[in-house]
Amino acid sequence: MQPFLFRDIGAVGGSLSLLGHGNFFRVYVLSEDDYADHHARYVFKRTIPPARKQQDSDSIFRSRVKTLMLELRTLAHEHIRQHENIVTLLGLAWETDPFDRARKWPVFIMERATRGTLADLLQPETHYNLLTRLHLMLDITLGLEALHKCSIMQGDIKLENVLVFDNPDDGRPFVAKLADFGGAMFGVLAPSTLPSGTRPWHAPEWRDQLDMEGLLLTDVYSLGFALWRILANGKHPFLDPGAPSGEAWLERADKLKSNDETMREHLAKLSEELETEAERLLAGIVIEFTVKRVPADRDLEEVKKLLAGTMLRKSR
Repeated sequence: MQPFLFRDIGAVGGSLSLLGHGNFFRVYVLSEDDYADHHARYVFKRTIPPARKQQDSDSIFRSRVKTLMLELRTLAHEHIRQHENIVTLLGLAWETDPFDRARKWPVFIMERATRGTLADLLQPETHYNLLTRLHLMLDITLGLEALHKCSIMQGDIKLENVLVFDNPDDGRPFVAKLADFGGAMFGVLAPSTLPSGTRPWHAPEWRDQLDMEGLLLTDVYSLGFALWRILANGKHPFLDPGAPSGEAWLERADKLKSNDETMREHLAKLSEELETEAERLLAGIVIEFTVKRVPADRDLEEVKKLLAGTMLRKSR
């Protein structure tokens, strides 16, 4: 990775506009008025420093640093950096903590997703043909496969953690890339629990002590929901106008996850709204290889083969 400083892109003295944020990061873009040439190319992922009253908390500081190092270690990995379906880290810069002038925080300089996240792209008012959705599904499957081959668990697979980029190929309008690796895990030698994740997308065993293989299989479970949602044009499988209020819908989702047959029937009923029989059949098969209570019943390789084969037939 080549050194990449703010001054290299003329950001010194320029204004930044907030694009989005998470628990530990805020993402900014250069002001379009001042830096039109760069506006569409870069984002700056900046750490949210602990508040002044939290500055002396070792646990909060360690949590921030751990998240940063996991993100950096993943994106700088030799076999991950150049993968088409994982967001590209372009370089690093540094900024001073506003509450502690002696402390510096890294700023990740990354390629900008021209279409935002998959959650942004897939909206009720939009509709993309099956081939386009198959490309998106295969993209995130291949990205996850690349991580798993390096014994890296992403830890929080969901549409909001997949970035979408315009693609000049007319037959493939978008490229999807996995992002957000602050909850990743590497080469675990002793049983561990998941450090992060988002309800209701994480696997039923997320609280259990798991070896590396078990941790990777939790990603496959979460992948199943993401793939199903792409087929369903972004539809949420649990939260809808008829869902219970408050957090009751999360408890309902957890109950569904405790029984494969109940979950299959639930998703099959929702899949009836898909336009074609081919889409409904594909949705069912994806679920059979992913959203399964027993980890050994999940199979990322079979999912990849299924999507690649379906896409090949569809493109003929």
